[in-house]
Amino acid sequence: MRGAYTLAGGGPKDVKAPDFVVESRQPDAEYLPVGVAAPARPIRARTAEGTKDLENDLMGARGRNEAKGRAAESAARTTGQIQPAQ
Repeated sequence: MRGAYTLAGGGPKDVKAPDFVVESRQPDAEYLPVGVAAPARPIRARTAEGTKDLENDLMGARGRNEAKGRAAESAARTTGQIQPAQ
């Protein structure tokens, strides 16, 4: 029944993949079939020490970025490019 419906012009149309899609796909790529879950990846939890180190690194980066922003704002004010916030 479905075949007859498709032959009569109903149903989804077959669409050719664009050239960039065909060219970007590797012929030997192994894709997972639909409905199959990828194997679970091992998850390595951070240690308390690793978490603290990361937090310190991020806080240091934040401080450096804020200092650069203040310096840029100060330089822009001295050149008259921006007006001071009120």
